[in-house]
Amino acid sequence: MAVPVELVQTLINGILQGGVYAAAAVGLSLIFGVSGILNAAHGELVMLGAFATYWLVTLYHLDALLTLPISFALLFAFGWALQYFVLNRTLGRPLLLSLLEVREVRKRAVVLVSADKGLCGALNTNVCRLAAQFDPASTVYITAGRRAAQFIAATGRQLIADFPYGDTPRFAEARAIAAFARDLFLRGEVDQVQLVATRFVNTVTQEPICLDFLPVGAITTIQVPGVERMAAIEADPTESLFEPSAEATLGELLPRYVNIVMYVVLVNARASEQSARMLSMKNATDAAETLLADLTLEYNKLRQGNITKELLEIAGGQAG
Repeated sequence: MAVPVELVQTLINGILQGGVYAAAAVGLSLIFGVSGILNAAHGELVMLGAFATYWLVTLYHLDALLTLPISFALLFAFGWALQYFVLNRTLGRPLLLSLLEVREVRKRAVVLVSADKGLCGALNTNVCRLAAQFDPASTVYITAGRRAAQFIAATGRQLIADFPYGDTPRFAEARAIAAFARDLFLRGEVDQVQLVATRFVNTVTQEPICLDFLPVGAITTIQVPGVERMAAIEADPTESLFEPSAEATLGELLPRYVNIVMYVVLVNARASEQSARMLSMKNATDAAETLLADLTLEYNKLRQGNITKELLEIAGGQAG
């Protein structure tokens, strides 16, 4: 049975033109921030909505009636409705609940942040030693800094991503690392994400730390000035009304919180590196100056001894 040429041409035109609609829909969703906090599945649904919208427009011969801005607005509305009503309500839970979900840890990811260079004392050694405590069989590593990547390669552990960051860490660099780790967690490839980095205490003190990055747990160690403690807030029977809902609000805030935590870690790591290098170079300079002073003193002692010996020999020869 022969396939009508018109049907083939219609299918080809639908795929090509539907792809343009899909690209426009995805672009608009990114611009308006719909896909910025969502995983890859939302982008696929937006593209599916774009193709469906194109075929609806073609079926009812609305091409001549819809201008380009109206078409884009229709695509954006269709994609947003699809991700809100289908994905959030049917295919899975909201992003908020996914980032808060505590699962049995069968596989974990460790984000290891180190320096790019040496000559900074035991900074890199301490943070790599802390990262080596995890089971290599059930742990994958995401590194930031050349020394961390070199350590993972040298020890035969599984490295799945390596991110560079500059002497002055930028928020975009932190957001890229956080987004990669967040996608691993949301797709269920890992059950926990931990941060291993260096915390800047002061100029002479930097300590390696291991933080629980994902899932996001209760924040109990921070006391904001002027804000009551959590126990007092929980004891208050007053109900609070969120507009939009509390889940929608936290759903917007949690991804940004994750990005900010990663940025703070990068800034602390770079500040610790610079302080440790400054202290290491100062100690090396002081040790070199001490060694130089000791060698100079020893040289002067030997020189003075030789001069005294020669004078005694001359005096003894004249006496004889």
